[in-house]
This record gives sequence, structure tokens and C-alpha cells, in this order.
Amino acid sequence: MPGQFAMPAADCPAVTVGVLSAWLAGGPASQTGHMPGLAEFLAAVPDHRRAQGRRHALASILGLACAAVAAGARSLVAIAEWAADAPAAVLACFGVRLDPCGGAPVVPSETTIRRALCGVDAAALDERLAAWLLARAGAAPAAVAVDGKTVRGAVQPDGRAVHLLAAMTSDGAVIAQREVGHKTNEITQVRPLLDALDLRECVITLDALHCQRDTARYLVEDKGADYLFTAVKDNQPRLFEALDALPWRDVPVQHVMTDRAHGRDETRTIQVLPAPAGLFPHASQAFLIERHVRNLTSAALRADGWTNIASGLRWASRDYINPLSLLKLTT
Repeated sequence: MPGQFAMPAADCPAVTVGVLSAWLAGGPASQTGHMPGLAEFLAAVPDHRRAQGRRHALASILGLACAAVAAGARSLVAIAEWAADAPAAVLACFGVRLDPCGGAPVVPSETTIRRALCGVDAAALDERLAAWLLARAGAAPAAVAVDGKTVRGAVQPDGRAVHLLAAMTSDGAVIAQREVGHKTNEITQVRPLLDALDLRECVITLDALHCQRDTARYLVEDKGADYLFTAVKDNQPRLFEALDALPWRDVPVQHVMTDRAHGRDETRTIQVLPAPAGLFPHASQAFLIERHVRNLTSAALRADGWTNIASGLRWASRDYINPLSLLKLTT
């Protein structure tokens, strides 16, 4: 069954070929010199294949796979089809080998791509892709968010899901990523994730799970960065109680944000206080964010005379026009 993807046709305009060539392979020259392209970064990924019978460079296969996925390919078949249809100029950027007889590009088959990708060192590939994205960004990132996610649809041989911890810039570029093993957790993986990155004068944001004293010291003392822990929860009970005991009632609200979506009115307020000395390593400020939610549907039902909200919701769902009338969206 053919794979699903979207890509320029084989006779695409020169502008499209130039964009693909510049971003995925050749790389434009920067003000300080040549900007290495993706192919140059991928060349550092170790080749796991036997030297005997090796016809296509691993960097070439990986580059074609990256370009195909960027164009929308979602399967190995789709990657092979994209590579077969790609213009010669794009293939040349990835160092696709040429036929010694006629000089035409020889694209790797789906089987070759499958074997190469199945045995590649995933950690090394992640590292090189992240290094390329960071190089493309040019200047050092001003802010980096560290967060973990379980990968949808990815299952390990033992049936467990794959969990990744990633560092992403404010521009959406993932500059570091590593798998979190089932015998460890995200907290222990922050150091190996960020060790290779230059984070001086960068703000690192992390969620409540990573609100750890050792992590705070590592970011400030070892990496020269600033941190922002977005929440303190029950995993730090003493810290939570100390923050809760601060004189928030005497502090004016410094910012208010309102939003209306999904049948709710939400109002968020923020208050800021200097962090007490010794409260947390290198902490300079503490902030309190409160959210107030008003259910628009419940308010509308009460205004219409309903005292049993559950009954009113069932009534509104029986006829599509009822919710519209209730919310004054129709006559």
C-alpha cells in the first residue's frame, strides 16, 4: 500500500529545490563562514553495517529519511517513494551515489532504508539532529523548556511505551533529547540531557517534578543559567507550606489574564514576592498564580431557571438548537 506524504513534484520549481538544498543539506553561508548542512552533521553517526556490500552511505540514507519525514512521509514505504521522486539537485545535496555507467543518481531501496534505520544508534542520531537544529538557530537560545513526554504509538519489545525527556527552545527547536529508562526517572536525566549544551545566561523552565535543590544548584552553579520552576506541588511539602505561608494577601495582583474557551470563562492572576533567604538554592523570587473558572453552561442554565444542572444539561443535549438558544446565539 503506498505511503501517505506530500512533497514537491519531480519537476518542482528551482526555488523549492533551493529551499530543500539549503535547509536540509547544503546550508547557507553565515556571516562568519560556511554553515554546515544536515548531511555534514549526520556523517558523524556511526555506521552499524558491515563494510562488505555497503553501497549507500549511512549519512545519505539518514538525510533522505529526514527530508522525507519533513515533507510528510509517515512510513518507510513513503520515505522510499519520496526519495525516488526527489529532484537530482536534492539528491546531490545528500551525497546520493551516482551510477558509474550513466552518472544518474541511484536511490536506496525501501529494504535498504529499512535495514539502515532499524540498526542505527538512536542516541547518536538524536544528538546530531539536535546539534544541527542548534546550529541552524545561530545565537544561543534565550530560553529552554525541559519536559518529558510518552511517545504515542511507540512500543518497546517488552510492550512498554517509550518515554523521552527533551529540551526545546522558545522557537520550537528540540536541541537535546534522551530516553528515560523504566528503571530510572526524569529527575536523574536532567544532567546528562543538558551537560553538552551551552546554557550560560539562558532561562531554563521545568515543571513541578524537577523542582529539586540539586537540579537548581546544577543549573546555576554548573551551567551558568537561570531557572524557572513553573509549579511547586505535594512532592515538596515543606517548600509548598513555606511558600503558602508568605504574605500573599498583602501583595497586589500584578497581572490578570482572561480567556473564554470550551464553555468556560477563565481568569488567571499572578503575584510576586522576593524569595526568603535560604528558602531554595539561588531563588530570588516566588510567584503565586491563581485560576478562577466559571462554567458558562451552568451559569446560563441557572439564569434560565434550572435548579438541577444535570437535568438541564440532558435537556440541552436532546435538541441541537437548545444550547444555542440558551446561550443567546440564535433567535
